[in-house]
Amino acid sequence: MKKIYGILAVLLCFLFAGCGREESQYYEVASEKQSFFDVAANAVGAKFQGMQFYQGEPVQIWSAREAGKINIYLYKMDGSRELLLEGAPDGYDFGNGYIDKDGNYYHWNTNESISGTDPSGRRLFSRRLSEAEISTINRICQPSDGRIYLLYTESGGGIFKLGILDPATGEITKVSNAISGLSASTSIGSGGDGLCYLKEQGVEKVDAEAGRVEELWPFVGTTYILGLTTSYPVWDFQVKEDGSLELLRAGKKGENGILEALRKEPVEKGKKILTLRGTSFAYNKWLKECVQLFNQGNDQWYVALEECGIYSDPEDYAMQTSIEIAAGKGPDILYGDVLGSYEAGVFTKGGFADLAPYLGESGMKEEDFFPAAFGYYRDGGKIYSVMPKMDFSLDGHGSIVMDAAVLSGEGEPDIETLVDSLLACGEDAYFLRSAKSDDLLDLFLEGSESLWGMVDWETGTCNFNTELFRKIMEAAKRLEDSAQRGGATIEEAIKKLEEEQYDVQPLAERESYNLYRYLDQDLLREKGKVRAGILFDDGCHAHAEAGSRVMVNANTDKKEGAWEFIRFLLEEGQPAEYDFAGYPVSRKVFDALMEKELLKERYVEDYEKYYKDNGTYLLNERRIQGIREILEDARFIPTRTQPILDIIHEEARTYFSGVKNMEEVCVLVGNRVQVYLDENPN
Repeated sequence: MKKIYGILAVLLCFLFAGCGREESQYYEVASEKQSFFDVAANAVGAKFQGMQFYQGEPVQIWSAREAGKINIYLYKMDGSRELLLEGAPDGYDFGNGYIDKDGNYYHWNTNESISGTDPSGRRLFSRRLSEAEISTINRICQPSDGRIYLLYTESGGGIFKLGILDPATGEITKVSNAISGLSASTSIGSGGDGLCYLKEQGVEKVDAEAGRVEELWPFVGTTYILGLTTSYPVWDFQVKEDGSLELLRAGKKGENGILEALRKEPVEKGKKILTLRGTSFAYNKWLKECVQLFNQGNDQWYVALEECGIYSDPEDYAMQTSIEIAAGKGPDILYGDVLGSYEAGVFTKGGFADLAPYLGESGMKEEDFFPAAFGYYRDGGKIYSVMPKMDFSLDGHGSIVMDAAVLSGEGEPDIETLVDSLLACGEDAYFLRSAKSDDLLDLFLEGSESLWGMVDWETGTCNFNTELFRKIMEAAKRLEDSAQRGGATIEEAIKKLEEEQYDVQPLAERESYNLYRYLDQDLLREKGKVRAGILFDDGCHAHAEAGSRVMVNANTDKKEGAWEFIRFLLEEGQPAEYDFAGYPVSRKVFDALMEKELLKERYVEDYEKYYKDNGTYLLNERRIQGIREILEDARFIPTRTQPILDIIHEEARTYFSGVKNMEEVCVLVGNRVQVYLDENPN
């Protein structure tokens, strides 16, 4: 019943605020920045304490040790300053500071103590954080309700919480645990008549007593990128009476301070709206920048972002989007995993438009791009998706290298050789660090379109009663990381890993296709390594992530506009800087980018210092050619096997946990997969 209500809620959301919104309801965020006086460069010997709105005005707080005593100063935007506290207590020349509306000054060292001092310099209180079971204090603020709030982490738990400080005694009252979703990048500030949170997704108004939050100033659905970082945080913010939002940012030492004013602006009149729907764009800086540039430079079309956000159920969102498409409606453009497990069904039922005619008319040629650009969803000459950016996951998922000796030095293995070699290893052996049995089962199966011959798509039959399937199951069970065994929680696993300190090394390791870190063929031979995954039906290939794929809804009457945006992504939107995990799909842009990277390397004088010491390798033409070959050869995980893999995982868990034996699981998997094939004929 709860699931049904969730679906109905999503339906209502879409009816009133989703793809059916009137064009006038879309808005953008305009940003205007003013630089704060560069105190860091001018106040020699002073130390930065913090940045805040004081009596509505941006200020920075600095301490200086002068004539044997510590003085605290307020600096304003124009560089003028006033003495806030003369002869402050010892220890006030480092740490963090905040001034309330009455002029009381609160000083804290991140993980030691907090104290309060009135304007005359009289100490109000001093309290060690350990007394309040607090590990660290991250932020303090006083909104218009007069209370002084703290964002802190509890001792031992590392979980961020909200507290209220008594300015007279220093006592800290913990607020309801119902307020969640806080992190090191969360900032607290004021808006309207109370406290607010600032997150990547926008500003939320907080009802601390009831433990509730509500959206006040969302960035969701806009191209604004907040970019919260621990090195360049938001120190304070305020939502003003006119609805605008002001942010104060500076580096950890007070450098590069700015006042950023944000306001909402409606879409320009006369532009046609193209809706681009994804699960979440909050951290997708590349896409947001592309949308922003397209909207600024196109006189006819405007791309409006629609996203699930972090407080909605992505599964419900995916299902509702698929329902809309089945009903002849839905967004114009679909991005990434927005359709979730429904995507394969939408594709097979003709839900995506063929983009080949538009590619032909555009003058662009397929050979100008790496194969993955048009290879995710296609049928012969018909193209149903475009990959505007080549991505590989940062943790090297699907890119596995192992000692050639384990495989008897036979080169890249096939699946039979791999599992036989692994099963021949000792009882203490494990395959990959931190990999559970589920992870290994995926690694062994997900690259094969036929699941290594166990599924015959043409006849619609399957056979999981095979020796190979039993070996794969046994290897996945036996070779999980010992720290992950027995249903250990993440915290328990980490503790176990720290205690064991990995006396037994894994048989394989994950490899990232980072330009400076990947193992080219020469390095593989030198280190006695061989690539062993991900294994596809025709061998070992690089596993390309498909997170940036773009599809056009077959129902939309704005296909020309949708293609115009996709063309922009393939031309002006190609990554012009190397970002460690992704590459352009345009061969021409890739070559230009590599030449730029190679130019940087020509100025490196000390190879040992800058590369080998850091586990990275000097860039040269050979390594560039190697990464180019990887991009030319990259493959996507087959999509239509996913429902079958879900069945296998569900049943395999009973074998991994010892509830059922191997033979029982093989029979159950075969029966269930056959039912699926019967219900979903080709």
